[in-house]
Amino acid sequence: MNNPPVKSLHPFTADYPSGALADAAGRLDADVEGRPLVAGRIVGRSALGGADEALAPAEFDPVAKAITGDSVVGVAPREIEKNAGRFLVQFGPDGRPVYRILVDKNLPATTKDKVAAHEIGHAVEHTAGRTEGIPQSGLKTELRGVYNDLNNPDLAARRRVDPTVDPRNNSILRNYGPEQLGYRGAQVDRELMAEAIRAYMADPNYLKTVAPKTAAAIRAAVNANPQLSRIIQFNTIGGLAAMNGIDAGSLPIPKELPPILPQ
Repeated sequence: MNNPPVKSLHPFTADYPSGALADAAGRLDADVEGRPLVAGRIVGRSALGGADEALAPAEFDPVAKAITGDSVVGVAPREIEKNAGRFLVQFGPDGRPVYRILVDKNLPATTKDKVAAHEIGHAVEHTAGRTEGIPQSGLKTELRGVYNDLNNPDLAARRRVDPTVDPRNNSILRNYGPEQLGYRGAQVDRELMAEAIRAYMADPNYLKTVAPKTAAAIRAAVNANPQLSRIIQFNTIGGLAAMNGIDAGSLPIPKELPPILPQ
């Protein structure tokens, strides 16, 4: 697992070409599609004129606990079948679901953080989309590009020598997916989206640069979700413009915001 490669920063006016509404303290009122920003943690832009903000590792436990009811738990590898981490959906005696995020307690700290973020990505997608997940129609090329960027060991090795290497020029550097780690069927889609959410949390500017349609899909699924929108929301470049090829400058930020959904 790797960090997203650094991309050139988008200016604030590129994300809000028609201006943005904010409260007296400068906190943005709405995401780029006009949904209310009400969560305690905003990934991406949260302040008028401010930069994109990542989700810090110190926030992983609070976010995990708010979504699942428990913090990220370090366990022995045998408890998660020698996986680096697992997001588990189990059922208690009363039939109600119990969610857990588990990571290998023996991992180095930086690796453990990446694994925890990936598993939080699973929890976010499950809460937003349940068994169907976040829709991926039209996103596969972006999702696979992100997964390859963050997981291809050959690409990571080449980038240590030449950070500007372009994986599109080499099949070995561009075709690494969940299948290489043994995932099959619907598991592949879940892995692709969890890594995209991890990328969004780690570097919002990266995801909006290389996968704007995917970033928009994540915002659409999360930002208006009655449960997630009180915990974490995402914000960055405009989704409709990115998905439909519309000039972003032609899309105004609405002055009347839709009502906040009840919890």
